[in-house]
Amino acid sequence: MSTSLTQPFSILASCVRQFELSGKPCIGALLKPKFLQAIGGGVTERTLGFSRFGEFLRAAQTAGFVRVADHPGGDLEVSLPASPPNVQQLSLVEIPLEQSKEPESLASSITAKNLAVRVRPDLWRAFNSATSGWLYDINKDVAFRPAATALAFGTQTIPVPSAKPRLIDWMRSFAALQPFEAQDRLNKLLDEDSNPFRFEYSLRKTPDLLRSWRRYHVQQILSEIEAWSVANKVRPRSLAEPFRGRSESTAATTIERPSDHLERGIQDNLDVSIDVSNPVVLDRLPPLIDQLVESLIALRGLIAIAKKSS
Repeated sequence: MSTSLTQPFSILASCVRQFELSGKPCIGALLKPKFLQAIGGGVTERTLGFSRFGEFLRAAQTAGFVRVADHPGGDLEVSLPASPPNVQQLSLVEIPLEQSKEPESLASSITAKNLAVRVRPDLWRAFNSATSGWLYDINKDVAFRPAATALAFGTQTIPVPSAKPRLIDWMRSFAALQPFEAQDRLNKLLDEDSNPFRFEYSLRKTPDLLRSWRRYHVQQILSEIEAWSVANKVRPRSLAEPFRGRSESTAATTIERPSDHLERGIQDNLDVSIDVSNPVVLDRLPPLIDQLVESLIALRGLIAIAKKSS
């Protein structure tokens, strides 16, 4: 193990210990912002030589600092081993979880419990967009695209990174967590066509897989928002919330219907004013066209049956 990683691994283990002491589940999406806050200095998994946070966790496990296991929601669950190395270093960082009141506490609790979650719409659009140009207004607490709104915003804005470099990585990491047959199918799809929206659209025929992907996707978006918030020292309000007005089971079931999912996806990715040249809108067209063609074919079959019956 590189000596340069000893300190980051120790800080990571200290963060995991705080989760265990609080009795809260410790999964990658919730652990990452805590770790970035603890290590500070603009250090991320990439500056440490890892392309994904999951790879950093696996390396820490290999070094004996933590244990990593698959979490039912599609993420990684992290815990401390019985005898971690350099135990004396694990007291270097103390981050009481109770100090994190907003927005992490809400997002952390609903994500850890695997509830049906809705990320704040403007942040979802910004951090899930494959296009650049999104900004966050610190004073107004809103993410926006300057070319798509006529509202007046203050000058204190922070750029929101494009999701394009990460979307395919998230899909491949999700595929790697699936059973062999599903993993092989998803990898072939990504190799043939790396369109993120087509990937999600292809999961409609497998509701359980779609449900797992959507929860995994939400976890990754929340993790990115929280890490970005820590790095820029901002705290967006009401980061995420469970779906309201329905029982937990009903919300989880209803939200997974293909028609509901497609409709919500369109609404969540349209800007304040619709621009037909907007890449976000254009990227949504292929799956919508596919659905329209399928519906027309089905309608044609029904008409043929009706004619025979008459």
